[in-house]
Amino acid sequence: MQTHPVRARLDIRHDDPRLRYRGTVSLQRGPGWTAPWRLPREEAALHLPGGGLGRAAMPSGVRVTLRTDSASLLCRYQADPAPRLNGPEERARLDVLCDGRPAATVELETHGGDAEFRCDSLPGRMATVEL
Repeated sequence: MQTHPVRARLDIRHDDPRLRYRGTVSLQRGPGWTAPWRLPREEAALHLPGGGLGRAAMPSGVRVTLRTDSASLLCRYQADPAPRLNGPEERARLDVLCDGRPAATVELETHGGDAEFRCDSLPGRMATVEL
């Protein structure tokens, strides 16, 4: 009979220095949250004078990375609805990569409250995980 060591749960906060926000120009931080922006948030109105702030706030292309040897990851997030924009309706999805290889695609909720997703397809050995 094989036994597997039980690992303690490790909570990593949004502002933990082990997390890297790649592909972002600026970060907006509040109590208990971080929102990545693809342009300087403080200057957003200068870059988009005719509107479009909603799309700039969408973190498409931004990656949150960390190193872990866990076989699973539980992430909590604010399930804000996508802004109403011209064009096709946005679908909130998140790709999970391990060492650059696809591990999962998660359909995110957009009901406006707190939500979470779990990814159980991590390798269980030290790897770089990108969300």
